[in-house]
Amino acid sequence: MNPAEESRDKLAVKVSDAERDIAVERLKDHYVAGRLTLSELEDRAAVAYQAATVAQLGAITADLPAQGKTSERTSTEMNPQVLILLLCFCPPAAFVYWLITRSPARRYHSHSQQRPSGV
Repeated sequence: MNPAEESRDKLAVKVSDAERDIAVERLKDHYVAGRLTLSELEDRAAVAYQAATVAQLGAITADLPAQGKTSERTSTEMNPQVLILLLCFCPPAAFVYWLITRSPARRYHSHSQQRPSGV
């Protein structure tokens, strides 16, 4: 098998739900950096969740810098003033802003609570 056929075969590999979620997180990072508009983010996220192969998933970020080349956000802390302005002028953008800036601990909060011993 020549290198071109190997490359083509790798692009035809099926993707998992976790890989789709990672791709959407990358899109959110590009949105925050100003590389995507809200409309582009929504469109590309929809395509990401429908992607079946590596090639389809890669197509949504082909025109964006690679992950290592994106600038890191200095803070993911939510600014309440920004949220209020977005709520007033563009509620969908406020929702995306809230999703992006909420803390990871809250995103993956476990609902299991321990009961006190002896009860």
